[in-house]
Amino acid sequence: MTGSGRKLIRRSAAAVTAVSAAIGVLAGCTSEQAMPTIAFPSASVGAQVVGQIPVTAAPSYTGYAPPLNAISVQFSGLPSKVTLRYPMAWQTFSVTLTNTSSFAFQNLDPLLVFGQCTCSPANYHIAPSTVFDLWDAGTGTWKGLQTSEVNSKGVYKYVSQLGSVNLGPKATLTYKYRFMLSRTTGKQAGLVDGTGSLNLYVLQMPKHTRLSAGLDPEATTPLTYVFG
Repeated sequence: MTGSGRKLIRRSAAAVTAVSAAIGVLAGCTSEQAMPTIAFPSASVGAQVVGQIPVTAAPSYTGYAPPLNAISVQFSGLPSKVTLRYPMAWQTFSVTLTNTSSFAFQNLDPLLVFGQCTCSPANYHIAPSTVFDLWDAGTGTWKGLQTSEVNSKGVYKYVSQLGSVNLGPKATLTYKYRFMLSRTTGKQAGLVDGTGSLNLYVLQMPKHTRLSAGLDPEATTPLTYVFG
């Protein structure tokens, strides 16, 4: 084979290689790419870290992207110094949720949580047992609710109290509650005078995520326990 023939073969092979590479690139461009999954940041199932710093709210596939720090909560009807002792009369109060934004919030779940109490050192500072009711305006009766307390690790187990509620733009919702120490507290040993708190967290269903940036609940009020 002459030198010119060998050069021609090498050029043809290079051309084939280049065409194959081009086909490979084109094939890569036309392959399907996985769509990103966008969802709310989720908390651990069954337990929520109290004061967990949330990630900025992100839209779901439905386009629902609630703003942070748009819901304000206020306790009313409670004295500046709430004292709990056993036995005691019912302590009645109200909670008002206000949407300060023009966003329509959906599927919210307000959760009242009794914070850790220095009055219970023998029980890992878990707040004493409390009976807790919600006023049902439709039936004109009180409805018993489950309580949620912060445990020694700073977490509480999620319980359903109000269920899912919506809060439209600039709207308000007010709920009336009552509570008192239960008979179980009257029999509990190791209780001493101390302090605790009543806290309200506004959670976004279905994953119980927070709607406030920071470590604090949306509202809190101090409690004083007297057993001496």
